[in-house]
Amino acid sequence: VMMEENVVSSAGTTYRLNAGQIESLISDAGYEPRRRDNWYKLLN
Repeated sequence: VMMEENVVSSAGTTYRLNAGQIESLISDAGYEPRRRDNWYKLLN
């Protein structure tokens, strides 16, 4: 999950979900959560 911190900070939004919760939401939507590096390559 990629978030632009400058955008959400300017909007006054705070983070309410941890990484595990976000991964659960992705799985519940029928997708497989995967982590990627800065070049968008899959990490193990």
